Amino acid sequence: MDCLLFLDFPVTIRDQIYAELLVPPVTKADNQTYTKEPLSTSILYTNKQIYAEASDILYTKNLFVVIMTNDPETFATLHRGHIPTIVQVKNSSKIAQCQRFAMTMEFLLSSHKLPSISTTFAVIPAWSLPHFASVLAMKNASWTAHFKVENCFRYTPSRISELLFGRFLSAEMLPKFAALSIGSPVDERYRNDMIRDCVNVNENSCTIIFMSIRACLDRVQFRMLHDDDSLDQGIRKEIPEAQIPEVPTLMLRLLDIFWDCHFRRARSLGHQCSVDVPYLFDEASCAYSLLAQAHCFAAARSSLKDINAYLEARRAAEAGIMYLKQRDPFEDAEYVPDDDANKKREHVNKAKARLSLRASEACIGLRDRVSATEYILDASKYNPDMKPTAREQIIHLGDYKWPENPQGAKVAILWGMPEVPVQWKDLVRGDKISKVTRELAHDRSESDNIDEDSTEMTRLSALRKRLLRMGS
Repeated sequence: MDCLLFLDFPVTIRDQIYAELLVPPVTKADNQTYTKEPLSTSILYTNKQIYAEASDILYTKNLFVVIMTNDPETFATLHRGHIPTIVQVKNSSKIAQCQRFAMTMEFLLSSHKLPSISTTFAVIPAWSLPHFASVLAMKNASWTAHFKVENCFRYTPSRISELLFGRFLSAEMLPKFAALSIGSPVDERYRNDMIRDCVNVNENSCTIIFMSIRACLDRVQFRMLHDDDSLDQGIRKEIPEAQIPEVPTLMLRLLDIFWDCHFRRARSLGHQCSVDVPYLFDEASCAYSLLAQAHCFAAARSSLKDINAYLEARRAAEAGIMYLKQRDPFEDAEYVPDDDANKKREHVNKAKARLSLRASEACIGLRDRVSATEYILDASKYNPDMKPTAREQIIHLGDYKWPENPQGAKVAILWGMPEVPVQWKDLVRGDKISKVTRELAHDRSESDNIDEDSTEMTRLSALRKRLLRMGS
């Protein structure tokens, strides 16, 4: 009789064997502690066909969830026996290489001492999510959470939501996060249920988050202002130089999650509070501005890295402009202004001007006079009170010899984007000048007659004359 090989068995039989080896049962040792059988992964190393079949069972049946946090010390105090983990992570870089996890769950704490990037804490199967949720509920920590479905495998969005979020919601106790956002694809019913049941609904919860973020940003601002003050050694030890850009980066992540959560609660769940969208807009502008300022601060501290630091500063300011252009409340048809609409519009406009000025500062550091001028003009458009100052700043730019092709030069990202790239000669001659520049320096009669071969000082003199009329 011929020997029967493993691959000769029907697929259903092989799948049952894979499940026995790779989907271990959980045993309840007592009321709070769970134990599990170890995975028998040796079968994965047999051959390519068996690996393909077995790994499919491994990932689709377990639906592994990656737990990440920016505060591993707090997570380390969780009672491990309460959570049936599959892997206690020692090398998070290896975890990041795998693309077959069902979901990532990231937990962030707000502090000026914590990093902005989370590290992987553990990997758990989806069937242990109820136990994990109960353990989180017992921990008194105000986490801001972001969950993201990474793979649906062969499941529909509705089914994968049930297998992941349905299990989480079935816990005996549910944690109350400061804010929660969930990445797609997710069944909207489960998204709303998670936000409704797992977010703190105390009357002042949103205000507390807002104040916590503001306190951290103010702390970093104070640190940079007092960098050379010998009496403030404590603040320099508390926030080392390398940590300065980390704080606004972390606060921006928290703001983004909070904004999404706040928006969904207000639109779908009847949430009402004093934190209005224009003030969120202003706070995000402050955080992006502070991040750009932190990179400019680093550039001033070391001439060896000034170019890279100024590039990072420009990226930060421009990232803020791009982010907030999509969230302007007064461009949202569904936003209903209240009695303070004029005051709030002023908040939004000054927030725009703040980021444009920060971008101009970075461009000056990069010796990019075209973009620096564009940003100053754009800022004065949204803050008319600064037009005389903007005029003086741009005139002052003409006192320097600028390189023709500065490193990192590119088109400025304005609140009203130019349609074509702008060159310095175009800024003077008016051939491709952006919309905002046309508005503030509309008289081109002089500059149209400037010869291309004229000296830089002559061209700058013409620019000065045009800019002198700005704000008059």
